[in-house]
Amino acid sequence: MFKNYIKIAFRNLRRHKGYSLINILGLAVGITACILILLFVQDELSYDQFHVKKDRIYRVTREWFNTDGTTSLHLARIAPPIGPLLKNDFPDGIRDMVRIHSDYNTLLRVGDHQFIENGFRWAGKSFFHIFTYPLLRGDPTTALAEPNSVVLTRSVAEKLFGSVDAAMGKTINYEKERDLLVTGVTVNVPENTHFKFKYLGSLQTLVDKWGEKYFRTDWGSNNYATYLLLAKNFSAATLQKQIPQFLDVHLTQRSMDAQGHAPEFQPSKTTMLHLQKLTDIHLHSHLNSEWEANGDIKNIYLFVAIAFFILLIACINFMNLATARSAKRMKEIGMRKVLGAQRKQVISQFLGESVFISFLALLVGIGLAKATLPYFNNFVGKNLTLHLTADPALILILSALTLFVGILAGSYPALYLSGFHPLSVIKSVSKMHSNRSVFRRVLVVAQFTISIALIICMGIIYSQFKYEMNKNLGYNKDHVVILRGDQNISENLETVKNRLLENPNIVSVTSSRLVPTDNLVNNWGGRRLDGEQSEPLGFRLAVQECDYDFFDTYRMKIIAGRDFSREYATDDSSAFILNESAVAKLGWGTPDNAIGKSLEYGNRTGKIVGVVKDFNFESLHNTIVPIIFLIGLDRNYQISVRIRSKNIHATIHFIGNLWKKLRPDYPFEYHFLDDQYRSLYQSEIRLGQVFGVFSILAIFIACLGLLGLVSFAAEQKTKEIGIRKVLGASVSKIVFLLTREFSKWVLLSNIIAWPLAWFAMHKWLENFAYRIDLTVWPFLLAGIAALIIALLTVSWQAIRAATADPVDALRYE
Repeated sequence: MFKNYIKIAFRNLRRHKGYSLINILGLAVGITACILILLFVQDELSYDQFHVKKDRIYRVTREWFNTDGTTSLHLARIAPPIGPLLKNDFPDGIRDMVRIHSDYNTLLRVGDHQFIENGFRWAGKSFFHIFTYPLLRGDPTTALAEPNSVVLTRSVAEKLFGSVDAAMGKTINYEKERDLLVTGVTVNVPENTHFKFKYLGSLQTLVDKWGEKYFRTDWGSNNYATYLLLAKNFSAATLQKQIPQFLDVHLTQRSMDAQGHAPEFQPSKTTMLHLQKLTDIHLHSHLNSEWEANGDIKNIYLFVAIAFFILLIACINFMNLATARSAKRMKEIGMRKVLGAQRKQVISQFLGESVFISFLALLVGIGLAKATLPYFNNFVGKNLTLHLTADPALILILSALTLFVGILAGSYPALYLSGFHPLSVIKSVSKMHSNRSVFRRVLVVAQFTISIALIICMGIIYSQFKYEMNKNLGYNKDHVVILRGDQNISENLETVKNRLLENPNIVSVTSSRLVPTDNLVNNWGGRRLDGEQSEPLGFRLAVQECDYDFFDTYRMKIIAGRDFSREYATDDSSAFILNESAVAKLGWGTPDNAIGKSLEYGNRTGKIVGVVKDFNFESLHNTIVPIIFLIGLDRNYQISVRIRSKNIHATIHFIGNLWKKLRPDYPFEYHFLDDQYRSLYQSEIRLGQVFGVFSILAIFIACLGLLGLVSFAAEQKTKEIGIRKVLGASVSKIVFLLTREFSKWVLLSNIIAWPLAWFAMHKWLENFAYRIDLTVWPFLLAGIAALIIALLTVSWQAIRAATADPVDALRYE
């Protein structure tokens, strides 16, 4: 029986090649999209799943509150004393703890080879006990126990020393100040982890360098990613409930030790610690000071929805074409029933044919997925691979998906055709045609509704990205080169500036602790001063240390008072500039009213000398925060150089030659600020690209089905068209006759798609503090585009039918 069904399926495929091609190609493209998205989702969900103890590992984060209870800052890293204190206070619940510290732009030397490395981290000795990174060489319990030791990844060991074995016992010079002994080599870090490294130095090295007291008492340096390994039967929720008391005890004692009195506020009302499960970090955490830009669970849902809808469109195609062609098989089904075929046998036949076509489409889809995967990787910024033999789970999922598609796509035709009485089928099919036609209309409207909604979403995502790139940020980000300095350059900054400004293509130079696009995480704490009265600020006032030329270099506008000036001897110690948001938060009214007001900030007491117009220092995902600017030259290692737009290559060459003289031991590295700004929106860029590609696929599949339907409609009206032509009907009238009905379907799809797309994009735009307004234009353009594409598809086949020889049409059937 099954063999007979396969034979019939093959015969139908050969007999109706055009419809078979449309069916298989439509399903194949839908399955291709599903495979690609499935690979992406599978990779995103796999982050940090390889750690054996993943269910017991939690990261500690720290949140600060304003006096009104709102969050002022939430960091993914915490102060160095917190981890050891937690382990000490909760010995039954916390089995182990590790702190990890990042080292940026690290100067390393192996023999005569010197280079800058950004993959260097410092980690506590428990690192390999908590995380699953097997050591190829070395002892995991002692590899990071001693100061001045370092563990390398396999690729680094082979690159620097030729082999894993050769690396053991060798030394790597760190920042020209000490040699680090290679005590272990671990496997290469997988891509699917939120925390990546190439070198792991022993944290004990920093303890020796900065002193035990700093690691024991400094609650202000929140630069340490801290992970806890909980006991097997200990709940993270239980520990979370006890954290407020933990903070109150330790922060009160700290205040007593430092100031001799208890804090003014209950410590747990001003700051809080939170526990994040390791496997939740990549898709659910978007805090300040993350290791890298994480994924987003919302995008996972979005991609799954796109895959579902594209596959649904492909299934609708199949159902449409199958029901449209059913009239050609009515007599076959009638004869089968007359000869004794039962309904379940007819259903089995149609479902079997549908599943067979689905598996043919699967084979084509796998081939298309392999061919397009490199391009998809470029879109999503990943290195996904498709190895079916190495991934039985993927084979099982794809097989189940294909079976589901086959049954779903073939279910309506099977149930519909098998339900007719054999005599009525043999006598007439005209009455049945109208019912099928209504169902096909519903399916076509559903197809184009989905396609139009995807096009609208793509347009709005692109518009938001364009808005982000072109928004007036309050400063000029173009033609600004960012260089990395050091203590020597900070101490000789004026000389360095003068040497740079000797080049006529260099407009201005400034130094600062941070540059726009960085995160404003530093807060020194401040108080309003009014005569002898002082009052805590009650909110986070972010600090930016800069030099005298910062506002001029970035083209920021001083709207009240003045800029910092070398002519005022006290500007480097007792002058502040605020942004508009800080003035408003302080309750001083207009910017002019703030000038001359007194403020205590950190260890400085001074007056407000100027107010700068608000500008977007951070990403547009964040609102503008209150900022205080002050002169601070000791740690301003970021050098910003504004250059002219002409002879950029020669200017960079000049800067590079000078920088090699100023920092002879360091390779010359630079980047443009506008490139760094663009990198903040990589997720939007990729999301827009993915939406664009899959919107095109959705329209392609929908039009493929529409082409099949109009071909069938033209075939059904062959004799009618011939008669109309004989009676004098023009080609344009016949084309209009065939396209009118399909145009109505597309217009109806617009009416349904618009509110759905508006709701989805309204929710998506809520993720941005600064965003576009939803106007009617993306909706109109998407609707017009879909209508034009549909009309072109329909018209092509309609013109072909209308220009055929009427004699052949009259002979039809």
